Amino acid sequence: TAEEVRDWIVYAVQLPKSVGQIFLENGITGYDFLEIIENGGNVLRDELGVEKSSFINKIVKHIQARMLGIGSIPESPKNFSYKLESCKTVSFSWSKCKARVFPVHSYRIQRRAINLFEHAPTSTRSHPG
Repeated sequence: TAEEVRDWIVYAVQLPKSVGQIFLENGITGYDFLEIIENGGNVLRDELGVEKSSFINKIVKHIQARMLGIGSIPESPKNFSYKLESCKTVSFSWSKCKARVFPVHSYRIQRRAINLFEHAPTSTRSHPG
């Protein structure tokens, strides 16, 4: 999905959220990857508005690696534990995850608010591994 590609651009390719947002706003999915890397990624600059050549090169290289099957979804964290520090603070700990090719470099933790009267949205934050 476009949301998965946006997250991949931000968390795996490690580009700014604004670049990931470009992919989301244009509905770019994995099915579009081949067209994006043609001609050295010119479509990134000409049609999507990615200006920095370093970003374009990085995106093209990561898409090529992804299309070759390099990279994998890491296993779930092991030995997960938490400690309630106060009413507003919780500490988490876990053992590092492993992935087939690239090391895990960040984790995503979701926080869900509990509201007894109506449904509350979920917020997501990333933390360096």
